[in-house]
Amino acid sequence: MGFKSGKDNLTGLEVDSEKDIKLDSATGNIIFQDSGVDVVTLDMDTVATQAVFTHKIDNNAALICFKQADGVANAFSLDGGGFGGFSHFKYVVLGRDSALDLSNVNNAVIYSGGIVTLNQGNFAVTLPTATNAAEAAQLIGWHCRFAINNAGTGSNNITIVRGDTSNDLILGRIASCTGDANAAQGITVSSNVVTFVDNKAIAGDYVDIICVLATDSITKYFVSGMAET
Repeated sequence: MGFKSGKDNLTGLEVDSEKDIKLDSATGNIIFQDSGVDVVTLDMDTVATQAVFTHKIDNNAALICFKQADGVANAFSLDGGGFGGFSHFKYVVLGRDSALDLSNVNNAVIYSGGIVTLNQGNFAVTLPTATNAAEAAQLIGWHCRFAINNAGTGSNNITIVRGDTSNDLILGRIASCTGDANAAQGITVSSNVVTFVDNKAIAGDYVDIICVLATDSITKYFVSGMAET
């Protein structure tokens, strides 16, 4: 491991290591400062099962901001006058108009908590399915909203189907804005398939899908949603 007194002729410390870098504090606290003022602390010993990340700036407008490399903010931990809170932006896929295969759990993870908007057409969205215990543990609680972006006027239905068509389950019911006692017509849930019915589903109709059970042999989803008709 090498230590350098500066980088690009600027005062500072650069650590360049070919192995793991470990920070070990006997007190269990790691403190990040700005000009001698505590800004962020990592407390690893107050509660045995917790690591607590704390923003030490006490100000109503104080926040911890999580940003992408391009500078776009994704989430905030807020002071909010002492009441605190956490806010985030949803991942949005706009106007999908072709098949979306999420059957691989590793590929599907980034969609959890997001919104996928769909342009009416003849294609399917395939939900993730667990094939081993590790994938099952990752998949439980996965959730995503699928909504119509542009409605159609033909007969091209969008379907949401199981990754494992022999064992997985998709169960639920869609409410109708018309208040009709009958099931919604714009979106149907039947035989483990969710269908956005062309010429009936309109922009804004949606389903929320959440994985409530996953093992190495079965993945179970609950569906709820709202349709105009």
